[in-house]
Amino acid sequence: MNMIKRNNFKLFDVGESLYVFLTGSQQVMKVTNSQMSRYFNAAMKGMDSVPDMDENIAAELTKELIELRDSVVIKDTPSSEFEQVMLTLNTTHGCNMACRYCFASTDNDRRKVMPAKVARKSVENLLMQYPEAKRYMIYFFGGEPLLHKLFIKDTVAMVKEVFKDKQDKSFGFLINTNGLLINNDDLLEFFKKNNFNVTVSIDGPEEINDSNRVLLNGSGSFKMIMRGIEALKKAKVNFNLRATISPMVKNLLEVFRFFESLEAPYAYSFTIITDKKNKKETKFTEEELRALGKQYAEVTDFLADKVINGEKVYCTDFIERLSILEHRWLRTHGCEAGRSALIVDENGDYYPCQNMLPMNVWIGNVEIGVDKELAEGYRSQFIDDLWECRKCWARYLCGGGCQADRRMYKWDFPDDTPQHCVISLFEWEQTLKAFVKIKR
Repeated sequence: MNMIKRNNFKLFDVGESLYVFLTGSQQVMKVTNSQMSRYFNAAMKGMDSVPDMDENIAAELTKELIELRDSVVIKDTPSSEFEQVMLTLNTTHGCNMACRYCFASTDNDRRKVMPAKVARKSVENLLMQYPEAKRYMIYFFGGEPLLHKLFIKDTVAMVKEVFKDKQDKSFGFLINTNGLLINNDDLLEFFKKNNFNVTVSIDGPEEINDSNRVLLNGSGSFKMIMRGIEALKKAKVNFNLRATISPMVKNLLEVFRFFESLEAPYAYSFTIITDKKNKKETKFTEEELRALGKQYAEVTDFLADKVINGEKVYCTDFIERLSILEHRWLRTHGCEAGRSALIVDENGDYYPCQNMLPMNVWIGNVEIGVDKELAEGYRSQFIDDLWECRKCWARYLCGGGCQADRRMYKWDFPDDTPQHCVISLFEWEQTLKAFVKIKR
């Protein structure tokens, strides 16, 4: 007898109740009787039949589950349908910090700024490459982009000039900064006037932040970053925070409590394994991953309790995942690398995303344009085309994850599950439990 395969569902318990998440239809259902429980437990073990269950009952249940799964049409989204696209200008490789896990260079010979002609050409190319888009976001990245404030101001003026006769198009500005150079009244006024959204990198409370995010002389950066954050608050500039979680973090709940106490939107990511850094700074050991999974369960309990108690949650990643479950959204690819996002460096070279820049994944230049064949090879892939993801119940929740992470990691299933997969699975399993607790 054919039964639903275990890559099409996930069993999980909340308290004494058993629930199932149905992959594809994205439904969360309570297992309400012993027959359903026996069916799913048998399917989980890869069995072809359910012991002591009438074959007709099992067949009918299988039919209903498959109909639910197949009632949803899953397809990739062509780039021509994007409402919004983003161009990242890697303003400089140089930085005034020396974070232990970061790719950026602190060498003086790599501190040069992007020429104005490269910025202009990349913006003009963006309009030609995505003529159907309605909104265009310009993202200043680095290194530390605020080492070159004049370039940023000149580029904003240039973008306004390029768009002045395009009344059917809109644009916006974002910047990622370490926060050390924000405390400047003129700069804050500039951000506010041009409706910037500023992302400040900070990794948690002082001891945790300063274990990784250090200045060039090795001292901690926490106090300087916090001064920048307070300046943004005072000036009423739109901003959010971003944490990078590395193997150095031993108390994840402390990190999330800290960010919630700041009452500002924040997101987080885990370190990407790279040969350019000591693996101890970026790669979690099996023991560390097990501990991280347990800590993340504490984090989701903490955030779910805030929702249940009517308190505001500031973790945008958690809110987004709850929304994905609430609306049964499908993610058909993990990120926007090579799709609605491009990055150009100070030499005018294109890359699929900022995480692929240190990998030297070149896909073109502003003078010759994007090489479509190369870009296609590095773009984030449609989840159903990823052989290693087809066996995973969470494939339409994560969409396959970060494309750069995928390329940096040597896949060797099933013996060596990638770090980002392990993390994504415990994130989604705990979010499912939080979702049920909140709904219940």
